[in-house]
Amino acid sequence: MLPDIAEIMVFCLVLGDVIGDGFPIEISSDISIGYLKELVKEKIKPRFDSIPANILRLWKVYISTNDKDMNTKIQAENIKEQLEGVELIPYKTVGEYFNELPINYDIRIIIQAPTIGKKEPEKHKKSGNRVQTYPIESEEGRDSLAVMLPERLNVIIEFLENNDISLLRSPPSSGKSTLGQFLAEYYGNRNYNSIYISLAGITGTQETVKELLSYDGRNKNLKMFLLGTYHPTLSDQLTLIPFSKTLSLNHLLLKQKEFQQLVSNYVQLHFAQGSPLFNVPDDVQNAIFNLTGGHPGLCRFILQQLRIHYRESSVTVKTVDMLRYLASSHLRNSITESSRAFHWIHKWNPTNEESAFVRNVLLKSQSRAPFSIDYGSNPAARNFMETGIFAKVDDQIQFTAPSRELF
Repeated sequence: MLPDIAEIMVFCLVLGDVIGDGFPIEISSDISIGYLKELVKEKIKPRFDSIPANILRLWKVYISTNDKDMNTKIQAENIKEQLEGVELIPYKTVGEYFNELPINYDIRIIIQAPTIGKKEPEKHKKSGNRVQTYPIESEEGRDSLAVMLPERLNVIIEFLENNDISLLRSPPSSGKSTLGQFLAEYYGNRNYNSIYISLAGITGTQETVKELLSYDGRNKNLKMFLLGTYHPTLSDQLTLIPFSKTLSLNHLLLKQKEFQQLVSNYVQLHFAQGSPLFNVPDDVQNAIFNLTGGHPGLCRFILQQLRIHYRESSVTVKTVDMLRYLASSHLRNSITESSRAFHWIHKWNPTNEESAFVRNVLLKSQSRAPFSIDYGSNPAARNFMETGIFAKVDDQIQFTAPSRELF
């Protein structure tokens, strides 16, 4: 069965073009507007090759093409007022704007590109902020497939704005870099001086960093958000600076709606890249979500493995075949050997005490549910905490990935 990725067809037009240059694009109602920008850019290549897709502005309009001269040029200084346009927000889905079916053959989306040569606002110029562009698909950090809906983002924003210095600690491959880039863009778009610094690649020569470190005044609006993982330490304290309240892995886990949108984005991307038969049925999607608990790294990894195995044969492959693969030792071994989410278990030789401890915890609790352990007096628990097998959620502990389902 072909993937259901052509639920809606809308006609688009670049602002300033004539009506005759309009073009259709087939899209699914549950993909994000942010991803739609990538598809629009790809559709009219090479026109916007020098422009990052994320700075294209898309507007919902209604411009009738009936009895119109195809050489009529559509121009507007103010799209909202002159064309009664509604700007499409990157974090919303297509279906939230276009829910009427079928859509007719009139112009429904206006594409507004940034004005070339426009003077940069002084506040942005001074801060050194630059418009970010992200790869279509990436193993590390944000890409065009990344999904974060306002419901989850707003919880994190509220926490950051109520604390001058905040900490989120979670294991590798759980979405820390992606979140950092989402937040930098969120605040940058609201004219804040927003800087995302990756200590993994920093050289100490960045002018924006030097400017911040050399400033000796007081900025009451300054906020700092630290994103870190777990690592063995000789200190009795798990962090050098104590934090009474922190964010955790729970804030990075995808909600089911976000996961469904990720799957839709992923299928549509690989449809365009030469895998038109690849699809992920609803039952398989539910199984993946239950298996991973919405863990971003594991969701991505399993989607990649499914595409590798079934990209050319989804017409003949049944849902039950994919479900069997999800339960197979082949997938489990691939996860433990290749996924950074389970880096700690590859070639792991637990002691008898560690094995007994983990078995006891799994028997007493569900792997996704937080539980209470005195890790200060329990060497096995403390070791698991420091190496990333456990994550701290408020004053309780939980597994960093859904161990029960996999093992």
